[in-house]
Amino acid sequence: DGCPDSISEAVNTYQAPDADSDGIEDNKDACPNESETFNGYLDWDGCPDISGIRSNALVDSDYDSIPDKVDKCPLERENFNNFQDDDGCPDIIEFAMVGDYDGDGIFGSNDLCPYLKETYNKFQDDDGCPDSLPTDKPSADTDGDGILDNLDLCPGQPETFNGYQDTDGCPDKFASTLDSDFDGIPDVKDACPYNSETFNNFKTLTVAQTQ
Repeated sequence: DGCPDSISEAVNTYQAPDADSDGIEDNKDACPNESETFNGYLDWDGCPDISGIRSNALVDSDYDSIPDKVDKCPLERENFNNFQDDDGCPDIIEFAMVGDYDGDGIFGSNDLCPYLKETYNKFQDDDGCPDSLPTDKPSADTDGDGILDNLDLCPGQPETFNGYQDTDGCPDKFASTLDSDFDGIPDVKDACPYNSETFNNFKTLTVAQTQ
């Protein structure tokens, strides 16, 4: 036709998936279904600064739901354990400052298990160890009554050994008037505390022998 031919070739280009259309490819986007909040805080991770909230005024860099503006540790997540849960800091920081790493209220060298919390059950509650560990002293007998603390209902009071509930480890109230066989004679004066007296005016007589 006497004309120069113009030949064009179609070029196929590959567009990486970006589900939330925030300009960060899904394979690099920590939150592929939530658009990045571009506000100068972690703009590379692809996540809004508080998951589910798209507001620049609520920046939460460590994603602990405590905004940076009130978070004392904005780059460290709060561990919610009912201890200073509103400061935004993991509690090991506070406990470490006072020498109580496990947060059981027993400090420094007094805690035999500094990284394991004490089991508060009235048994060796001052050693700082959970009671199932071999570091406990199973032979402890605080009141010295011969009944071990873990079996003693009154570990701080010695048992009154009088034949009445001698295995509970507790002193018996009104021991002087205790009458186990209900015969009206207190056990402390009863030669047979578990057998009732037969009241028949019979008395034991001592007969002197003569030669």
